[in-house]
Amino acid sequence: MSNLGKLLYFISTFVVPLSIIGYCLIPIIDGMNVYAVARIPFTNNYVHSFSMILFTTSFILFQLTLKHIPIITRFIVSFSLISLHSYIGGFLWDLNNMYFNSEGHLMFLINLCVMVWLSFILLTLSKHYSVFNRNINKSRVSLLFVLFLFQFIGFYGLYITNFWGKLDLYNQGVGSDPNMNPFWVIMRLSSFFLLYPLLVNNREDESNEIEPPRF
Repeated sequence: MSNLGKLLYFISTFVVPLSIIGYCLIPIIDGMNVYAVARIPFTNNYVHSFSMILFTTSFILFQLTLKHIPIITRFIVSFSLISLHSYIGGFLWDLNNMYFNSEGHLMFLINLCVMVWLSFILLTLSKHYSVFNRNINKSRVSLLFVLFLFQFIGFYGLYITNFWGKLDLYNQGVGSDPNMNPFWVIMRLSSFFLLYPLLVNNREDESNEIEPPRF
């Protein structure tokens, strides 16, 4: 890797993501509240700090795990992976919203289309680079099971605490933010790492290696 490549890798993998994490930690620490929100710079929009920290942390994890892939392609793969995780979460979210509140049909279709597109990108790149592990051992299967179990517990917990009813009221301007729910935290904790057990970890298995085009 050239010096420019190393600099780009360092900035994209550590400097920018850790700056985002630090920025999002400020409202959490300031209010001692994991449900705090942070304002998106130069806008009047806000994002849940906890979600953004998980989003950024998973990006760093994917960048480090897939460092056998050339830097530009690795960035595309890592960003596609965290985006896919985000849209899988959105897909499940809107599925629940449709069932309990009879709304969110448009977002459900949008999430579905984006998931298909991101999956196409990742599967196309995996034909040229070692992205997904071809040999899934028991420990990886166990981790995958635990992550999806957390998703189930999270969404079921939201159901039994009447989250969707509270969300409907919140969208009407009544009541507090329903995301202040421990089951929401459980669901978010696993949502950004669902596909991690399927990834190749720095060519740990020779049978996963393929000769990639270097770009």
